[in-house]
Amino acid sequence: MAAAIYISILGFALGVLFETFSNSSIFLLVFIVFVGIASFGAWNIFLDNRFAPRLSKNISRASLALCFVIFFFLGALRYVTYSKTPDPTLSSTKGKVEITGFISEDPDVRQDKQLLTFRVEAINGQKVSGDNNILIEAGLFPARNYGDEISVFGALDSPRNFSDDTTGETFDYVTYLQKDRIYFVMYQPAINLIAKNKGNPIMSGLLSVKHMFVESVDRNINEPNASLVAAMVVGERHSVPQDILDMLRSVGIIHIVILSGYAITIIAESVRRFFSRFGFRTSIILASVSIILFALMTGASAMVMRASIMALFAFLSKALSRKHDVVRALAFTIFLMILWNPMILVFDVSFQVSVIAVAGLIFISPIFEEKFTNIPKSFGFREIFISTMSAQLAVLPYLLYVTGSFSLFSVPANMLVLVVLPLTMFFGLLSGVVGLFSSILAFPFSAIAYFLTSYELFVAKIFSAIPFSSIIIPMPFWVVVLIYAFYFWAFLKFSSTTSQFKLVKKSST
Repeated sequence: MAAAIYISILGFALGVLFETFSNSSIFLLVFIVFVGIASFGAWNIFLDNRFAPRLSKNISRASLALCFVIFFFLGALRYVTYSKTPDPTLSSTKGKVEITGFISEDPDVRQDKQLLTFRVEAINGQKVSGDNNILIEAGLFPARNYGDEISVFGALDSPRNFSDDTTGETFDYVTYLQKDRIYFVMYQPAINLIAKNKGNPIMSGLLSVKHMFVESVDRNINEPNASLVAAMVVGERHSVPQDILDMLRSVGIIHIVILSGYAITIIAESVRRFFSRFGFRTSIILASVSIILFALMTGASAMVMRASIMALFAFLSKALSRKHDVVRALAFTIFLMILWNPMILVFDVSFQVSVIAVAGLIFISPIFEEKFTNIPKSFGFREIFISTMSAQLAVLPYLLYVTGSFSLFSVPANMLVLVVLPLTMFFGLLSGVVGLFSSILAFPFSAIAYFLTSYELFVAKIFSAIPFSSIIIPMPFWVVVLIYAFYFWAFLKFSSTTSQFKLVKKSST
């Protein structure tokens, strides 16, 4: 049964991958699945009539082949049916136009501008069909909010790919936006507010809670530490100064200001323990609902959704008193996410890196646990070292291919930072929540959060000041493939030669 599940999910993912690059017609897909089913039928009849008693294993393999073919077709079909083209009215528009609609996501507020995801409802008074979004670049004032119904007047522009000044790598910005059905951009259009609160009321309430929390943190903790706390706890990283982001990136700890799976895992377990007083099953249900709401509140990025879904699978296993199979949870999570949006498989780097990092924790860290038994367990040093090494080793080839940049001091920097990260999140959360009621009561929590974030910034500053702390290593795709093939061989070798090998039951990264 497990083999059928994995083969089916693999077939679905490869079907999406095939259609992403081939853009084949639906007739070809129908032909592929027809040939697969016909071949299976002929094979099965042949075996049933002559060799069924002796070749039941081969029949099983034929069944797996059928599952693969069917789900390959379904994956390709899902990609075909996912809308990747705008409404003809929108795409044929030229010159300046008046467009009405509403802001469909929480505005991305930067230091000098707002980026608004705008859902189009009508162009020059003519209704449009489907999900058509425009990315609007507007000034900081007046502030815009999710659910604002607005009309904009300006010229539509097509997004353009851009290159990194340091590495020279080209970022496919066009397709990155298309995966969210964003087809055009508008720069500094005239904006007229029509009405407020046109969005989903639950989403509006969640975003209001997030904004209140961020404002409380800003009142009680000085910058730039306040921005770090907001990024760590609720994923509000856009106010973090660019020079600090560059410094964190150069030493390989940029993930502390990205709401990662590691943070989601900490939050999920903390929420479950908080609700444990209400009983086991009730605490699982309340924690699951909290994780869903938290994921929506923080923007439901691919990395957050991956971690949240895996946390929900872990909660489900506990509720059903079943052993948690983290490999199966990861496989189902990948399936659900690319079923929802098949374009993230190829065009969302955060999703790819998140999945690879979790795979590193699952398959590499048990091997490291046997090799690094001399590292002390005090303060969680051994666990942090093994987790860091496993995730870093797993994602390094792909990150070199995507960014071309390598941080020489990533492991020691992560060791020094991760040991205090849970405490930073805990006291940062207390500072924001208690600060909603009283800044005086929140002062001790704010002071501790400020001290911890100052320590983390100090670590980043020290390592980034070392010459050649970050070096450029361009990595061709074929080299990446060879490296991961070597990883696979090494995994098979080590996992098959030790009887103590077992998968870690973690869902964090």
